[in-house]
Amino acid sequence: EKDINEFYKDYVKKKFKRKSFIELEYEKLYLSFLIPKTRGTEKGSKKRYAGLIETEGKEEISIVGLEAIRGDWTEAAKEFQKKLLMLVFHKKNIKKFIRNYVEDIKSGKMDEKLIYKKSITKSLDSYVKTTPPHVKAARKLDKLESKRIEYYVTSDGPEPIQKLKHKINYDHYIEKQIKPVADSILLLLETNFSEIVQKTKQINSPLFFLNSSECRCWRPISYITLPRPNSRPYISPFFLTQTLNYKEYN
Repeated sequence: EKDINEFYKDYVKKKFKRKSFIELEYEKLYLSFLIPKTRGTEKGSKKRYAGLIETEGKEEISIVGLEAIRGDWTEAAKEFQKKLLMLVFHKKNIKKFIRNYVEDIKSGKMDEKLIYKKSITKSLDSYVKTTPPHVKAARKLDKLESKRIEYYVTSDGPEPIQKLKHKINYDHYIEKQIKPVADSILLLLETNFSEIVQKTKQINSPLFFLNSSECRCWRPISYITLPRPNSRPYISPFFLTQTLNYKEYN
C-alpha cells in the first residue's frame, strides 16, 4: 500500500509538476476473479462479480450482486452458485457436480433448501392486477400470522409450507433456480447447463425450410459420437426428413 502511494506521488510530481493528493487503501487481493456477462449482452456486468480471496490462510468466495447473496433466491441456488464458483476457480471438474446436484433435487434430498421466502408488503386484497407467487401461497393459509411467507412451488402452484398438499415441482426449481445460475458462469466456459445435464450438444429442433406451400421439417432422431483428429470427440446428429404441408402443420 505504501509503495503504491509513493509511486503515484512521484508519478504526478514528475508528469504534472503537482503534488499528489491520491491515497489508495488496500482492501483485498483476488486470487481468481469472474465477471458474468449481463443477460442478453456480450458485456460484463459492472455490479455483479465474484472472486476467490484468502483470509488468515483460509480461502473463501467474495460475491457482489450475484444470486448467492440475494434474498429472493432459494438456499439451494445460493449453495449451488458458491460451490460451482469454487470448482471453477480451482479448475476442477464441474460436470459431475452439476449432474449430482440436479439428481439430489429430483430425489428430494434438497427439499429444505427449496423454500422461497418473501415478505408481504401490503394487504392481500390489494393485489388485484397481478398476484405474485408468495401472495398466492399466503391466500391458502387459514390465518396470516406473519408478513414473511415461506412456500414451495408445487404441481398445483405456490403452496405455503404449513399447508403443503401437492408434490414439489422439481422441474421448476431446476429451470428457474439452478439453470440461470449455472449458465451465467458456464457461458464463460463456452458450455451451458443443458449440454452438461443432457450429456450432449443441443440442437434447436425442429428446423424449418419453407418452399412454396411445403415445409421440410428436420428432426434429430439419434446421436453418435465421432472421433475428431487431434481433438475431443464431437456429437453428430442423424436427421429424419419429413415433408409436411405448411398449412396443415400450423
